[in-house]
Amino acid sequence: MMSLTAALAACGGGSSPPPPAPVPPPPPAAAVATLASPASGEFAWRLAQPASVTLTDGSGHAVAASATMCAAHDATQVTVSADCSQITALRVGALTIDVSGGGASASLVVHGVPQRHWTGAHGVSRYAALSVAGDGAVAAWGDNDGGILDQDANNAALPFLAVATPAKNAAGTPWAGVMQASMGQEAGAVLLKDGTAWAWGDDSFRELGSTVNAGATLVPVAVVDLTSHATLQHIVQIELGDENGVALIDDGSVLSWGDYTGNGTAGDSLLPVQTVGTDGKTPLGHVAAVSAGWNYALALTDDGHVLSWGFDTDPGSLGHGAATNTPATVPAYVVRADGSPLDGIVQVSAGYNFSLALAADGSVWAWGSNADGQLGRGNVGGSSAVAIQVQAAGGNLTRIAMVAAGGWHALALDLDGRVLAWGVSSDGQLGDGAGAPVLNSTGVPHVTVSEAGSVAGFTDIVSIAASYSDSYALGRDGRVLSWGTNFHSALGRATTGPSDRTPAVVATASGTLALTASAYPNLLRRAR
Repeated sequence: MMSLTAALAACGGGSSPPPPAPVPPPPPAAAVATLASPASGEFAWRLAQPASVTLTDGSGHAVAASATMCAAHDATQVTVSADCSQITALRVGALTIDVSGGGASASLVVHGVPQRHWTGAHGVSRYAALSVAGDGAVAAWGDNDGGILDQDANNAALPFLAVATPAKNAAGTPWAGVMQASMGQEAGAVLLKDGTAWAWGDDSFRELGSTVNAGATLVPVAVVDLTSHATLQHIVQIELGDENGVALIDDGSVLSWGDYTGNGTAGDSLLPVQTVGTDGKTPLGHVAAVSAGWNYALALTDDGHVLSWGFDTDPGSLGHGAATNTPATVPAYVVRADGSPLDGIVQVSAGYNFSLALAADGSVWAWGSNADGQLGRGNVGGSSAVAIQVQAAGGNLTRIAMVAAGGWHALALDLDGRVLAWGVSSDGQLGDGAGAPVLNSTGVPHVTVSEAGSVAGFTDIVSIAASYSDSYALGRDGRVLSWGTNFHSALGRATTGPSDRTPAVVATASGTLALTASAYPNLLRRAR
């Protein structure tokens, strides 16, 4: 007799298999934050820039802009407005912002980069210039002493370049990603957007900041760290002087090399060393901008003061209140005649043996040599060991937006876009026109003539620069104009002379050098 169990089995009535385990729902998609503008995702160091941030929740729906909130992941690295409309990079490199809204949250990474500037010429550079285009390309022209033109050729093989010509990186191809450039005494340097710097030229003046010290290098080498000899990082400004180099780091500290490093010792250093504060011990900090002159340097602090260190080349050129004619191994404040520190400053420029400082109220201060009236006091001769105001007809010079100290002359750009000049004009560097006297030193700022040679001044200039005996201006239309000495084609006009007292455009092999003026977010170099 068949059992009930067997009968059920024979009839297919055994126990049912267990039901399949439930499939868990997929995890919700992560929210995503994107930078709608600027498209580059780059923000210039310490320059508040507009931004547009989009947040998409896990369902793929965009969170309303009015409900989207932003906060810095690390406030020492970046600041951002709560509504995400403005971002300021405080360091160079990848920076994280926390974005939230509508119950969603995500991280956004932006990139801090050095501020871009269009020219590498200043009071120490002689008969040559560098320009930086908005796309990061670099052009050079003029005399090639020490191989300063960055063409992998010494001056015997290449005496000069008559027009603006692409400069080359270590691989021998045109530079890209350059934010700033500087020319010193027979040496040049560029600063890349990643915060590294490269230098080339004659290293007998100790300007390269590199372990390469073979007298000269025609191929760019990295500026390196003192201890590791690795490529120096986090640079936001580089300046070359006569026998000195200065780098501003994104944390507000300063490194110097060559002679007069400001580190409390009288010796020099081939590699960058920490410049100290006024106490001679702690590192100099809270610096917003630097400028290298003839054997000395300037630092502009966050609170608008100016410090200087180096050699008192023309007695009083450091502006410390006394003419010493000796090196200052520790930075000290530039002072006024009453001994109070100069303050309220937004831009500084170191020249051959004098300096200029622009105040927030549009006035201009100067100190150092006045041998050719470059202090702008209406007289020629002497020097000043304290900062004094530059004068104009009827009072002090006002309504100025930018200053540039040259060799023995000075430039200022006013709020109307006009260029004013004073000091020596033996090479035409004042731009005072073809009919002006050859020797026309003046301590009175006057409006530079227009490029057409009329008496009307420039009215659409957005930035200026001054080298040892030349002057440059960037027009709103992107053209670069030059005037002054044309030794070895220093003016970049496809000619080798003579000097020109009337501004004209810098040329390239195929036409006119044209930069995109709108590519420079802080054209006037107002550092604070």
